Amino acid sequence: TFTTQSIDMDHLAAPILSSVYPGYNCRLTDPDYSSDIAGRCSGGLESDDKFSIFTLPLNRQIHIEFSQPMNLNTIELGQDCGEGNFRVEKIDEDRNCLEGVPGSLDITAHGFSFEPQDGWEEGTLYRYSMYSAKESSCDGSDNVPCSIYGLPLNPKPLKIKNETRWEGGNSIHMPFRVIPAEEVYVLNPLRQVPTADVNRNFLL
Repeated sequence: TFTTQSIDMDHLAAPILSSVYPGYNCRLTDPDYSSDIAGRCSGGLESDDKFSIFTLPLNRQIHIEFSQPMNLNTIELGQDCGEGNFRVEKIDEDRNCLEGVPGSLDITAHGFSFEPQDGWEEGTLYRYSMYSAKESSCDGSDNVPCSIYGLPLNPKPLKIKNETRWEGGNSIHMPFRVIPAEEVYVLNPLRQVPTADVNRNFLL
């Protein structure tokens, strides 16, 4: 016989993005796409280094991992500009959406991958976006991705506070350019397995 650690349902926290590819798992601010700058993590210091616009090899997919199991009914793929709470778009350097990128999600409770219907275009500037909000009904009616525990996604981990850790946050917009196919290295997305903080509410 064996037992597993129980989830403390009285002190939950909003789910965060544990990893994203391509990109970085935080909301970016101060972008300048014309200068190849994706931005820096929102909630950090203004003196923080800024990320360059990320790259994605022609033969790879977008991968998103969450810190908690998600309610799959609250994740909606958009196929055109302005649709869904997750979508991929072709954009210009002024961050305007030129057209949506149709595709499909291979989705589980812990994350998903996005594959474009017609493949990527090498050299093209893209952006994927995931929308959220501070509060949500978490029933799929307000276009906010939520955990199975009924809390909205918080893509702004640097602003998490103990007294408001159950709140969601702002949306993320992750720019990337498609580069030639990667034929040498293997992509190995990692997921941190909880040990002590089993409900991932940042408290022990």
